[in-house]
Amino acid sequence: MEDNDVSDAMEVVVTKTHQPPAVVKIEIPYSSQREAEVVRNSLQVDREPKRSGSSKVFSIKENILCVNVYSPERSDHQMFGN
Repeated sequence: MEDNDVSDAMEVVVTKTHQPPAVVKIEIPYSSQREAEVVRNSLQVDREPKRSGSSKVFSIKENILCVNVYSPERSDHQMFGN
């Protein structure tokens, strides 16, 4: 992906829940559906460690990569802020 292919108005949307199971929803727009698919295919091969209990679900809505991270413990999502 070249720099000029990335939208100047890139907006990343992060939504969190604070009740178990904790859910972090991330939406990242790309300049095309194909780019979003390439990124999804690269990321979804990495599995979570068994001890974490977390899981990720990837989906594509047009040119937007959607990632839902589910965790039985809210503390597992501290990297996303409070």
